[in-house]
Amino acid sequence: MRGYVIVGRMNEFKRLFQRLRALLQRRGCSREDAEDLIQDAFERLQSYCEGTQVHNNEAFLVRTVQHGATDAHRRDLRRQHAHELIKYTELWQTALLPDEQAEIQEQMQDVTAMLRSWAPRTRDIYLLHQWGYDYAEISAFMGISASAVEKQVAKAAYLVSKWKAGT
Repeated sequence: MRGYVIVGRMNEFKRLFQRLRALLQRRGCSREDAEDLIQDAFERLQSYCEGTQVHNNEAFLVRTVQHGATDAHRRDLRRQHAHELIKYTELWQTALLPDEQAEIQEQMQDVTAMLRSWAPRTRDIYLLHQWGYDYAEISAFMGISASAVEKQVAKAAYLVSKWKAGT
C-alpha cells in the first residue's frame, strides 16, 4: 500500500510540475527559465512551510511562479532599457564636439543623481512612462492600479519640475 501512495504522489507532482511549466511558457518564459522558477517556488514553499501551515500548496506554487516570472520580466526590461540608453549615449558622444560631450555628460550625471534619489517604484514608473508605455500597460506590468500609476507619474513630474527649478 505504501508504494502505491508514493507512486500516486509522484504522478501528482509530475502533473503539477507540467502544469506550472505550461503556465510559465504561455507567459513567454523559456522551458529552462520556467523550470528554474518552478524549482525556486518549491524551495520557497518548503522554507515557508517550516514556520507556517500552507492550506493550498498548488495555489501557493502558482502564485509564486507567476510573481517570479513577473519579477524576471521586470529585471529583463530594465536591463534592456539600460543597454539602449548606453547605446544612444555612445552615439551622441561620437557625433558631438568635445565641449558638447562634456556638457551632456554633466547633464546626464545630474539626471542620474536625481533619479537615484527617488524611491525605486516612482523611478521605475516614471521611466516606463517616458519610454512610451501608457498607464494601463504600466499598471499591468507593475501589478498596481492605473490610479496608482497616475499618482506616481504626477509625483515624478513634480520632482522633475522641482529639480529643474533648482538647477
